[in-house]
Amino acid sequence: MTIKWKNGKYTEPPWMSPSSRQIVRSMLQVEPGKRIKIQDLLGHNWVKMGPEDNPVSFRPDHELREKDDDVIKVMADHKQLSPDDMWSQLNEWTYNYDTCTYLLLLSRKKQGLPLRLNTEFTRKYRSRQQRLFKHSPRVSSAVNTNIRL
Repeated sequence: MTIKWKNGKYTEPPWMSPSSRQIVRSMLQVEPGKRIKIQDLLGHNWVKMGPEDNPVSFRPDHELREKDDDVIKVMADHKQLSPDDMWSQLNEWTYNYDTCTYLLLLSRKKQGLPLRLNTEFTRKYRSRQQRLFKHSPRVSSAVNTNIRL
């Protein structure tokens, strides 16, 4: 299916409106330079349908760079780091697993949902990590003391 999309081959369901078809076509352009830009997408008639005919406001959470101590503590405990070390890693905004986890937990907190991470996955991940690195003293030492290589 993904290969078809990459080649621009897909079918449009007959029930889609002309406006929704046009926006899907513009997003699935094979040539990146011809794809719809985010500003144009947010101002598209199909996106801004509703009581007000204003373009959608777009300001991603990651631009706010807000520091939430509760989220950082959950992540630091989960990764066995100090909160300061955790924030230092997050503050690089490298858009990796940790950044994604931070933004998802922040979103959960804003919705009033509990902040928790899957400890079973972490336990399996850490034991796998220890098996992989047990023959490398430098890496094993870094993993055990939470030093970044």
